[in-house]
Amino acid sequence: LDAFRTIGRRSGEAWALQNLAWISFSRGRIAEAGERLAASLAIFEEVGMPNGAAWALGLQGFVRLAEGDLAGAEALQSKVLAEAEVGGERWAVAMMLLLGATIRLWTGRTVEAVDMATDGLERFRAVQDRFGQARILWPLARALAMRGEPEPARIALDDLRRSIDHDTVVVARSASAEDRMVLTMASASVEVHLGNPEDALAAMASLAEELGAPAVAAGLRGLARGGEPADDDVSSIESWVRSTLGFGAGSEPFTIVAGALLQTGNVAAAAVVVDTVEGHGDTDSSSAPFQAAVALVRAVQGHATQAAMAAASVAADERASYLDRAFAGVAAGLAGVRSGDGTVVRDGFEAARSAVAPTGDLLTRALVAYATARARVAMGADPADPRAVEAAHARLAELGTDAHGWVTLIDCALDADAPAGV
Repeated sequence: LDAFRTIGRRSGEAWALQNLAWISFSRGRIAEAGERLAASLAIFEEVGMPNGAAWALGLQGFVRLAEGDLAGAEALQSKVLAEAEVGGERWAVAMMLLLGATIRLWTGRTVEAVDMATDGLERFRAVQDRFGQARILWPLARALAMRGEPEPARIALDDLRRSIDHDTVVVARSASAEDRMVLTMASASVEVHLGNPEDALAAMASLAEELGAPAVAAGLRGLARGGEPADDDVSSIESWVRSTLGFGAGSEPFTIVAGALLQTGNVAAAAVVVDTVEGHGDTDSSSAPFQAAVALVRAVQGHATQAAMAAASVAADERASYLDRAFAGVAAGLAGVRSGDGTVVRDGFEAARSAVAPTGDLLTRALVAYATARARVAMGADPADPRAVEAAHARLAELGTDAHGWVTLIDCALDADAPAGV
């Protein structure tokens, strides 16, 4: 960048800024990436380089997505995709299909997400981009799971895991630690959504081991087996949180691990994760996905006031996805059961239902229905509710999961013998 500026070559300066923006983005420095892209785009437009401007706009779409501006991201994605198709830019088309599939996923348009991801996967294969193939397998696997297509989802997940395995695919040999973290989190997040915490923690443990933290890996594997964490496990979790913060992945890995730990019944360990992150100044702990996880942790702990505060922050966040709102609503409802507040229970689960109702996400709709039925039974609302629980669990089975992690989480949240806090 300095060299191009020294010789006054504006086009080179624009390309350098665009490449630096990509580095910033891959390291989780979203604001920095946005600033560099804005400068790059301004120069491309100044010197009349529409091709360069298109590349900058494409990356800007991913930045908008990371910022939670789904509408802005979709507008850029549609524009750049159309231009790339006209210009015959095959790799750019594949990248915009990846972006489009991810946007559709987060907005509950699961059919469109599957269609775009399937198309994009074929296009990445056509240009022999192995890492692109790995990246797009995540929205494909998760959207298939949400649609209730367990076998295709499992195939996509298995392909994604093979792409992470450095013994079988070149991706992990050529990609950065940050890239491998992204792929691992993608796989683990699908498992948590399905209620398979053991597989999620195993994936995160393998990543910790690969990144040179064997004690953390052993701790996560031990916690996957359930039971209260030992002092060494707690120390390992705190160490993992602090070291992982340095990779620029934001709060996502902690959201995933906290959720997985709750689903194994390790409430204390999940609390250590969120407490350590919230005590660290340089992270996006205020993000809606993380606050939804915080709400669930506090609800299971029996801290009704703290759960309500976290859930309210999600509800007030314009960047929150329907999933964030759904899980925050479930957390609020569960916390209301423990505190004996029927109004909070009703409002929490109504918020969750309202979030998922307009979407094609059959899995989360079924999870919300199951949690609602369990809460109504716990509150003694209706003699027919036990049958509603059975029907809701049967619906989850139809969608390809026993959701045992979610069952465990709800069991812990509704444990009448557990101490309730404020």
